[in-house]
Amino acid sequence: MTLEKLHQESVDMDLSFIIPIKIESLDRLRNCITVLSYLRNTVPDADIYIKEVDEKDKFTQYVLPEVQKNADTSKIHHTFQHNPDDALFHRTRYINDLFLQTKSKVVWHYDVDVLFPKDTYLATYNLIANDGFDFVYPFGCGPYQNAVNYDDVMYEKFIASGYNLEVLKTDYFRLPATVGFSQVFNAESYAKFGFMNENFVSWGCEDCELYYRMNILGYKVGRVMHDVYHLEHSRTFNSHYHNPKFQENNQLWQWFRHQDVDVVRKYYEDQKYVKERMKQWT
Repeated sequence: MTLEKLHQESVDMDLSFIIPIKIESLDRLRNCITVLSYLRNTVPDADIYIKEVDEKDKFTQYVLPEVQKNADTSKIHHTFQHNPDDALFHRTRYINDLFLQTKSKVVWHYDVDVLFPKDTYLATYNLIANDGFDFVYPFGCGPYQNAVNYDDVMYEKFIASGYNLEVLKTDYFRLPATVGFSQVFNAESYAKFGFMNENFVSWGCEDCELYYRMNILGYKVGRVMHDVYHLEHSRTFNSHYHNPKFQENNQLWQWFRHQDVDVVRKYYEDQKYVKERMKQWT
């Protein structure tokens, strides 16, 4: 498929991206600018919903002006929530907040540090919109991760190249990919299967639980066997095993993975946050 055909077909995508962010470092800032510039040039007709939770609004001051140099930003929708700088980043809750802002049939939860080949976006969308999948990973399971040592020099070359992913292969290494990075949902299915589990706080195990839940509840789960490019970055406690909630998250996940379908279904039927989210969604 040519890039011209991809662009033509993408016009009809009923698709939204949701991206929760906290810009904790200069490399996170650079990655955010890169990802948004890439998405706006690659999938120009999709809406992008950003929720920034931080001590101050860094997106409007630092990210948006740089993205505007590279792309039209009219479809980027940004909301800001104040939180102390040392507060835990309640990622699952913010993903659900963002989901409720969308109106599209297909919703793509997107990590602010990842990129995919251009044809991945249409292939992933088609699995849900046309082939009846509920939930899709836009990358393969196994050695499909390109971990990129991304710096200012590579950023300039990548932008100047017209977003040629081959530029990122000048300094990278291969790693396994499993269930993180990015997930794509049929919006109706996302609500029915219980949203992201808000009992997982900050970083750790929420992606594993989601994968297990989708499969045990019988949803149609698929993969696009393409590479994912992860722009490497420094990590604070909100994206590391040092997260003070990690042990609690892991305990919840270990409980889940030993439950059968009836227990899992009943668990989500009883969750207060699910009932509240369903009221907001409907």
